[in-house]
Amino acid sequence: ILPQRSPAVIPAVDSLRFISIGDFGVTECGRRGEEKCKGATQARVARSMDDVSHTFKPHFLLSLGDNFYPNGAENLDDLQFENSFEHVYNLPVLRMRKWWVSLGDHDHCGNVSAVLEYGKGRRGKSWVEDSAQSLPRDYFQLPGPYYHRQFRLKTGQEFHLIVVDSVALEGSLGSSGERRFSKKLSDEYAGADASRRHWAWLETTLIKVSSGMAPRIIMVVGHRPVFSCAQRSRTRAEERVSNRLHTLLSQFGVSMYINGHDHSQQHITKDGVQYFGNGVGGFNLHRVDKKKAWPENRGQEVLWAESC
Repeated sequence: ILPQRSPAVIPAVDSLRFISIGDFGVTECGRRGEEKCKGATQARVARSMDDVSHTFKPHFLLSLGDNFYPNGAENLDDLQFENSFEHVYNLPVLRMRKWWVSLGDHDHCGNVSAVLEYGKGRRGKSWVEDSAQSLPRDYFQLPGPYYHRQFRLKTGQEFHLIVVDSVALEGSLGSSGERRFSKKLSDEYAGADASRRHWAWLETTLIKVSSGMAPRIIMVVGHRPVFSCAQRSRTRAEERVSNRLHTLLSQFGVSMYINGHDHSQQHITKDGVQYFGNGVGGFNLHRVDKKKAWPENRGQEVLWAESC
């Protein structure tokens, strides 16, 4: 499984604004009887995003993963796409903005191929195209499990968006007993070979975007955190990814890393890299404790953390 090869340079803009959100796709699972899935909460967050967008005018929206709870999508005809995404975000301003999407562990519990197909504009046989109810087919952008997009500012500065697949990254760093949802993950997208290809791609991409003399901002996006003070269970594989990922991000001058997974908002820093967590898209929240940062004894500084 390979990412889209072209970095797809976007036309130059004066400035670049975006809204990020993670852990949001709960409406359909609520309809199916899952008590923790509150569609009203997802809808309330979506309306707030739309209200802010009237004045903030984001260029795009950024998904931090867990687009479809609790077990991803079954196929392209799954009502997840309509009820947990299309109907929720079909709002006056939001419907005019594309999403750049990342995969979360709950997305990996289902048919990853179906989500990727949807992210390329394909729809199921039962899909009814309705200009009033359906979003533009290029609204949900997921060209591959991981990918790179380059933006240019008119000042000459480059902005690199690198989206990684957190679940795939851990495939070569942990046994099945050391991974979350291990029995639901596929070898094709989350196995050891997929993981090694992903790490090789990431390092090659970071080498490329960090070279040259042009001023740049490099932002990496993934579902799971590198550092966090949310109080929840962790796996050995997650910690190994954290160690390796921070080494790469600091080595190649990455400006920031943004993640979901932990249902809170956080700002943590280490070695010049800014780490932002924003997993408050609609699912239940996690308690945070700024004195108990994960992984322990790594020297990260917690600047701000809150469960909204």
